[in-house]
Amino acid sequence: MKLLLTALILFPLSTLFAQTVVVSVKDDQNNFINNYSLYRNSNQVGESTGGIYILKCLPNDTIMVKKEGRISEPFIVPSGKATIYKTFYLTSRIQEIDEVSVTYEKYVKVAGENNENIIDFYFTPENRSFILLKSVKGNYFIEKKEADRSESRSLWFTPKSLFMDVMGNTHILSKDSSYQIYLEDSISFITTLPIKLFESKIKALVTKTSDHLFYQNFTQHNKSYTLSKTDFKNEISVVTEVFDEVAFKVATHDYNEIINLYYAFNSPSTNIIENGIWDGNVVALGYPDTIVRFITWYLHISSRPIECYSFGRMDHLLLVNFYEQQLETYDFRGQLLNVIDLEPIELKNREIVYDYFFDSLYIFGTNKGSPLLYKFNLTEGKMQQVAYIDELKPSHTKVVGKEVFFLSRNDAGYNKLYRMRI
Repeated sequence: MKLLLTALILFPLSTLFAQTVVVSVKDDQNNFINNYSLYRNSNQVGESTGGIYILKCLPNDTIMVKKEGRISEPFIVPSGKATIYKTFYLTSRIQEIDEVSVTYEKYVKVAGENNENIIDFYFTPENRSFILLKSVKGNYFIEKKEADRSESRSLWFTPKSLFMDVMGNTHILSKDSSYQIYLEDSISFITTLPIKLFESKIKALVTKTSDHLFYQNFTQHNKSYTLSKTDFKNEISVVTEVFDEVAFKVATHDYNEIINLYYAFNSPSTNIIENGIWDGNVVALGYPDTIVRFITWYLHISSRPIECYSFGRMDHLLLVNFYEQQLETYDFRGQLLNVIDLEPIELKNREIVYDYFFDSLYIFGTNKGSPLLYKFNLTEGKMQQVAYIDELKPSHTKVVGKEVFFLSRNDAGYNKLYRMRI
């Protein structure tokens, strides 16, 4: 199984377990339509002039259909069937649908029973299901929860978080490993990878096209950001680089200070660097306690990654470059298409929130202690406030369509999952 996952992230891909998906499309009046565009893993693969489109796919590929501003729900190709017949339904984007509510409740708790602590989660709009990573009385579970049913599996390791990759696959992350899971009628584990391999090959992957894999990486104490592409010959070329030279010099000074202090406090016989057993993680140099505060400062302040984030969108690559306050778009060959200025915004502890299902981008943070959510206007570089979360202290914020999901800790110290409309 490990070889399977490795093969899926290397070229060529087209010959591995290929499946045929026979696509048909209906409108919201249940009528068959034609002249639609088909997307596989966010990349347009063709246009249908007739009612049927036959597409070759791999298991876990994500397929969507689009026509005249309308878009279908994503469909993730299951494994095990040589030919799959799938009818897509085109509706307006959820963001554009007005909802009439008879009663109003700003926050709705959607998960977290007594003594349950929700560690992380994902929400899938197609069948309105939740993937919940949780703990109950010291035991850990992964649960798939739908409106009328729920399935849960116990875990034999201590999980830290969930991660959805650019292919729509779900992974459970622990301190030293990642576990890819498959979610259909039941929950099954596909493969396990060392966390370092996962971070370099899965987490760093921005998008996959028929010709290239695009990766983002941080080097030089996380002050250099690189967006690169790898072709089917595994030849790497740089698309763009962003480098904060001043911050790099500061981080280098702090890093060298840790090394010097470690040498000063440790003899050659106990020095793990001199003995050749150091793995490069500065946390391992935290002896004696005098060095710990220097390491903490370096990890959380000096070497904090430069604020650059890339996303594989429906029609292009997008780089959100907060360092230079601009949005950069690239085509799927890595050629620069456009650069626009990014509106400055005063938010502390800000984080990018990408709506994978509706291809929208948000930024979440606090202003004067108030948690705020803004939506990017990606054509003008401006941001519009769309949510203000009062009373609760949110974390793990995710957006799907016109719904915001987040965790908030109750008085007993347990995280519960809430939903609000925007």
